[in-house]
Amino acid sequence: LFKSLTILSFDGNQFIGTLPSELGLLTSLTSLSVAENLFSGTLPSELSLLASLTYLSVSSNQFAGTIPTELGLLTSLTQLRVYDNGFTGTLPSQLGLLKSLWGIGVDYNQFTGTLLSELGFLTSLSHLTVNDNQFTGTVPSELGNLTSLTYLDISKNQFTGTFPSQMKRYLELSELSLSNNNFVGTLPSWIGDLKDMTSLRLNHNNFNGTLPPELGNLISLTSLGISHNEFSGTFPAWIGSLENLSWLWLEDNQFTGSFPSEVQQNLDLKHICLFNNNFTSLPEGIENYSPYFCS
Repeated sequence: LFKSLTILSFDGNQFIGTLPSELGLLTSLTSLSVAENLFSGTLPSELSLLASLTYLSVSSNQFAGTIPTELGLLTSLTQLRVYDNGFTGTLPSQLGLLKSLWGIGVDYNQFTGTLLSELGFLTSLSHLTVNDNQFTGTVPSELGNLTSLTYLDISKNQFTGTFPSQMKRYLELSELSLSNNNFVGTLPSWIGDLKDMTSLRLNHNNFNGTLPPELGNLISLTSLGISHNEFSGTFPAWIGSLENLSWLWLEDNQFTGSFPSEVQQNLDLKHICLFNNNFTSLPEGIENYSPYFCS
């Protein structure tokens, strides 16, 4: 009856139970979304029969188990959204076959293991979110091939190593979050080459050293989060040249000296967090900034 159906959406209801395997019979589907329901169980491998599918979202449900390897057969997919579920295990290497993908969201699950190196084959990706999982190890060097990325969030995992050098190739990147991991070392000078950056979040890691002056090249930045690290030295006055900056998180580092007056004079900051440093003086009127937005 519905074999000619091309778009099917159950979004925003209260459906329960498992996803029926018979969905695989709707072979004309180009878009399937069951987001924001109460579906549970595992994803049926029969979804791989939907060869024309370009959009698949099962986000914000109660799905569990692993991602079926058969999804690697959906080579027409441009968007895959499985975020906000209870998926476990490692990401299947077959995802690297989905070379038409420009958006993947696997965040807010319980995925483990190292991040899939085969993601480096997906050179059309512009949006990648793997945050709020249990990924470990270093960021694969193969991800340096993702030069079209504009949005990358790998926060709230257990990644290790230094600031990933492959990211120097992300010249179109607008938003980057490495927060809440176990990264170490200093910030690279090439970070100043990522001139489209509007949001940089490095909070809750073990970065150290002084801030590279090249950060001052990121004139489009609206938010900068470097709190809960081990940064040291005087806080640079050139931050005051980032005229679009409105959010600044610096708390719980080892900055010393006077907080530069240029920052307060030149910027229209809406939120600033400075506590737990070694500043000898703070901006006039700091009490007017709300502490509730500190990270």
